[in-house]
Amino acid sequence: MIKLRNALAGGRFSLDKISASLYDDKMDRPAETAEHKKEKLIEELSRQYSLDTISLDEYERLVDYAHKIETEKELTFFEKIVHENSRKAAGRRRNEYTILSSRKTTGLRLEEVKKIISILGDNHIIISGDDLTKAETVIHVFAVLGEIVIHVPAGISVVNRVMPVVGGVFGGGESGNSGGGKKLIIEGEVILGNITVKTVKKGPASQS
Repeated sequence: MIKLRNALAGGRFSLDKISASLYDDKMDRPAETAEHKKEKLIEELSRQYSLDTISLDEYERLVDYAHKIETEKELTFFEKIVHENSRKAAGRRRNEYTILSSRKTTGLRLEEVKKIISILGDNHIIISGDDLTKAETVIHVFAVLGEIVIHVPAGISVVNRVMPVVGGVFGGGESGNSGGGKKLIIEGEVILGNITVKTVKKGPASQS
Protein backbone atom coordinates (compact mmCIF):
# COMPACT_ATOMS: atom_id res chain seq x y z
CA MET A 1 0.00 0.00 0.00
CA ILE A 2 2.86 2.39 0.82
CA LYS A 3 4.49 1.71 -2.55
CA LEU A 4 1.20 2.37 -4.31
CA ARG A 5 0.74 5.66 -2.46
CA ASN A 6 4.27 6.76 -3.28
CA ALA A 7 3.81 5.81 -6.90
CA LEU A 8 0.62 7.84 -7.09
CA ALA A 9 2.19 10.87 -5.41
CA GLY A 10 5.19 10.71 -7.70
CA GLY A 11 3.07 10.25 -10.80
CA ARG A 12 5.22 7.30 -11.94
CA PHE A 13 2.26 5.09 -12.77
CA SER A 14 -1.17 5.77 -14.18
CA LEU A 15 -4.16 5.37 -11.91
CA ASP A 16 -5.46 2.65 -14.21
CA LYS A 17 -2.35 0.55 -13.51
CA ILE A 18 -2.61 1.17 -9.77
CA SER A 19 -6.27 0.16 -9.87
CA ALA A 20 -5.40 -3.02 -11.76
CA SER A 21 -2.80 -3.92 -9.15
CA LEU A 22 -5.38 -4.05 -6.39
CA TYR A 23 -7.41 -7.17 -5.72
CA ASP A 24 -10.25 -7.60 -8.15
CA ASP A 25 -12.89 -8.18 -5.50
CA LYS A 26 -16.45 -6.92 -5.86
CA MET A 27 -17.70 -4.07 -3.71
CA ASP A 28 -18.85 -5.62 -0.44
CA ARG A 29 -20.68 -2.60 0.93
CA PRO A 30 -24.08 -1.71 -0.60
CA ALA A 31 -23.76 0.13 -3.93
CA GLU A 32 -25.69 3.16 -2.67
CA THR A 33 -23.47 3.47 0.40
CA ALA A 34 -20.31 3.13 -1.69
CA GLU A 35 -21.48 5.77 -4.17
CA HIS A 36 -22.38 8.12 -1.32
CA LYS A 37 -18.92 7.60 0.18
CA LYS A 38 -17.27 8.39 -3.15
CA GLU A 39 -19.32 11.58 -3.52
CA LYS A 40 -18.25 12.76 -0.06
CA LEU A 41 -14.61 12.00 -0.81
CA ILE A 42 -14.78 13.87 -4.12
CA GLU A 43 -16.30 16.85 -2.28
CA GLU A 44 -13.37 16.74 0.12
CA LEU A 45 -10.97 16.65 -2.83
CA SER A 46 -12.63 19.80 -4.20
CA ARG A 47 -12.11 21.49 -0.83
CA GLN A 48 -8.46 20.42 -0.79
CA TYR A 49 -7.93 21.81 -4.28
CA SER A 50 -9.54 25.13 -3.26
CA LEU A 51 -7.04 25.30 -0.38
CA ASP A 52 -4.11 24.57 -2.73
CA THR A 53 -3.41 21.39 -0.77
CA ILE A 54 -3.37 19.42 -4.02
CA SER A 55 -2.55 20.53 -7.56
CA LEU A 56 -5.04 20.66 -10.43
CA ASP A 57 -3.32 17.69 -12.05
CA GLU A 58 -3.56 15.60 -8.89
CA TYR A 59 -7.17 16.65 -8.35
CA GLU A 60 -8.17 15.58 -11.87
CA ARG A 61 -6.30 12.27 -11.60
CA LEU A 62 -7.90 11.42 -8.24
CA VAL A 63 -11.40 12.34 -9.39
CA ASP A 64 -10.92 10.21 -12.50
CA TYR A 65 -9.69 7.35 -10.32
CA ALA A 66 -12.72 7.70 -8.01
CA HIS A 67 -15.15 7.29 -10.90
CA LYS A 68 -13.41 4.03 -11.93
CA ILE A 69 -13.50 2.43 -8.47
CA GLU A 70 -15.19 -0.97 -8.52
CA THR A 71 -13.79 -2.89 -5.55
CA GLU A 72 -13.78 -2.51 -1.79
CA LYS A 73 -9.99 -2.36 -1.63
CA GLU A 74 -9.84 0.37 -4.26
CA LEU A 75 -12.29 2.47 -2.25
CA THR A 76 -10.32 1.91 0.96
CA PHE A 77 -7.11 2.93 -0.82
CA PHE A 78 -8.81 6.07 -2.16
CA GLU A 79 -10.10 6.96 1.32
CA LYS A 80 -6.59 6.75 2.75
CA ILE A 81 -5.22 9.13 0.11
CA VAL A 82 -7.97 11.70 0.71
CA HIS A 83 -7.66 11.49 4.49
CA GLU A 84 -3.88 11.90 4.28
CA ASN A 85 -4.38 15.05 2.20
CA SER A 86 -6.87 16.32 4.80
CA ARG A 87 -4.31 15.78 7.55
CA LYS A 88 -1.78 17.87 5.62
CA ALA A 89 -4.38 20.59 4.98
CA ALA A 90 -5.16 20.87 8.69
CA GLY A 91 -1.85 22.63 9.28
CA ARG A 92 -2.39 25.23 6.55
CA ARG A 93 -4.25 28.50 6.90
CA ARG A 94 -5.91 30.58 4.20
CA ASN A 95 -7.66 33.93 3.74
CA GLU A 96 -11.46 34.02 3.39
CA TYR A 97 -12.36 36.68 0.77
CA THR A 98 -15.59 38.51 -0.05
CA ILE A 99 -15.13 40.99 -2.91
CA LEU A 100 -17.91 42.95 -4.60
CA SER A 101 -20.46 40.44 -3.34
CA SER A 102 -22.71 39.47 -0.46
CA ARG A 103 -22.56 36.09 1.23
CA LYS A 104 -23.39 34.08 4.32
CA THR A 105 -20.72 31.70 5.60
CA THR A 106 -21.47 28.75 7.87
CA GLY A 107 -19.44 25.80 9.09
CA LEU A 108 -16.21 27.80 8.84
CA ARG A 109 -13.17 25.92 10.10
CA LEU A 110 -11.72 28.80 12.07
CA GLU A 111 -8.41 27.03 12.72
CA GLU A 112 -7.83 26.97 8.94
CA VAL A 113 -8.63 30.67 8.37
CA LYS A 114 -5.78 33.18 8.46
CA LYS A 115 -7.89 36.30 7.88
CA ILE A 116 -11.49 37.17 6.93
CA ILE A 117 -11.41 39.91 4.29
CA SER A 118 -14.27 41.96 2.86
CA ILE A 119 -13.70 44.52 0.10
CA LEU A 120 -16.75 46.34 -1.27
CA GLY A 121 -18.89 43.46 -0.03
CA ASP A 122 -20.51 42.02 3.06
CA ASN A 123 -20.08 38.66 4.72
CA HIS A 124 -22.21 37.24 7.52
CA ILE A 125 -20.13 34.72 9.46
CA ILE A 126 -22.39 32.30 11.35
CA ILE A 127 -20.39 30.72 14.17
CA SER A 128 -21.69 27.78 16.19
CA GLY A 129 -20.31 26.44 19.44
CA ASP A 130 -18.86 23.47 17.54
CA ASP A 131 -16.80 25.85 15.35
CA LEU A 132 -14.89 26.97 18.44
CA THR A 133 -12.69 23.94 19.05
CA LYS A 134 -10.47 25.64 21.62
CA ALA A 135 -11.15 27.44 24.90
CA GLU A 136 -9.85 30.63 23.26
CA THR A 137 -10.05 31.30 19.52
CA VAL A 138 -8.57 34.32 17.73
CA ILE A 139 -9.81 35.44 14.31
CA HIS A 140 -8.44 38.29 12.22
CA VAL A 141 -10.64 40.50 10.06
CA PHE A 142 -10.06 43.24 7.49
CA ALA A 143 -12.72 45.30 5.73
CA VAL A 144 -12.43 48.13 3.19
CA LEU A 145 -15.70 49.77 2.14
CA GLY A 146 -17.35 46.56 3.26
CA GLU A 147 -18.95 44.90 6.23
CA ILE A 148 -18.30 41.75 8.23
CA VAL A 149 -21.04 40.61 10.60
CA ILE A 150 -20.07 37.86 13.03
CA HIS A 151 -22.96 35.94 14.59
CA VAL A 152 -21.92 34.31 17.86
CA PRO A 153 -23.98 31.94 20.08
CA ALA A 154 -25.10 33.20 23.47
CA GLY A 155 -22.76 32.22 26.28
CA ILE A 156 -19.60 32.79 24.23
CA SER A 157 -17.30 35.49 25.60
CA VAL A 158 -16.44 37.97 22.82
CA VAL A 159 -13.46 40.33 22.89
CA ASN A 160 -13.58 42.80 20.00
CA ARG A 161 -10.22 44.49 19.42
CA VAL A 162 -10.82 45.67 15.86
CA MET A 163 -9.30 49.08 15.05
CA PRO A 164 -11.61 51.34 12.97
CA VAL A 165 -10.29 53.95 10.51
CA VAL A 166 -13.24 56.14 9.53
CA GLY A 167 -15.32 53.01 10.11
CA GLY A 168 -17.52 51.40 12.72
CA VAL A 169 -16.99 48.58 15.21
CA PHE A 170 -20.09 47.33 16.99
CA GLY A 171 -20.67 44.64 19.60
CA GLY A 172 -18.31 42.86 21.95
CA GLY A 173 -15.60 44.64 23.86
CA GLU A 174 -12.51 44.10 25.94
CA SER A 175 -14.58 42.60 28.75
CA GLY A 176 -16.66 40.40 26.44
CA ASN A 177 -19.82 38.56 27.46
CA SER A 178 -20.27 37.22 30.95
CA GLY A 179 -19.56 33.56 31.66
CA GLY A 180 -16.54 31.33 31.94
CA GLY A 181 -17.03 29.29 28.76
CA LYS A 182 -15.34 29.60 25.39
CA LYS A 183 -13.82 32.90 24.29
CA LEU A 184 -13.69 34.47 20.82
CA ILE A 185 -11.15 37.25 20.24
CA ILE A 186 -11.57 39.39 17.12
CA GLU A 187 -8.64 41.45 15.90
CA GLY A 188 -8.02 43.47 12.75
CA GLU A 189 -8.81 46.73 10.95
CA VAL A 190 -11.79 48.27 9.19
CA ILE A 191 -11.52 51.23 6.78
CA LEU A 192 -14.69 53.03 5.68
CA GLY A 193 -16.72 49.98 6.64
CA ASN A 194 -18.19 48.10 9.60
CA ILE A 195 -17.34 45.13 11.77
CA THR A 196 -20.35 43.99 13.79
CA VAL A 197 -20.72 41.25 16.39
CA LYS A 198 -24.22 39.91 17.02
CA THR A 199 -25.17 37.51 19.78
CA VAL A 200 -27.56 34.80 18.65
CA LYS A 201 -29.84 33.94 21.54
CA LYS A 202 -31.68 30.68 21.92
CA GLY A 203 -35.30 30.89 20.92
CA PRO A 204 -37.28 32.40 18.05
CA ALA A 205 -35.31 34.85 15.92
CA SER A 206 -33.71 37.00 18.56
CA GLN A 207 -30.37 38.70 17.98
CA SER A 208 -28.66 41.60 19.69
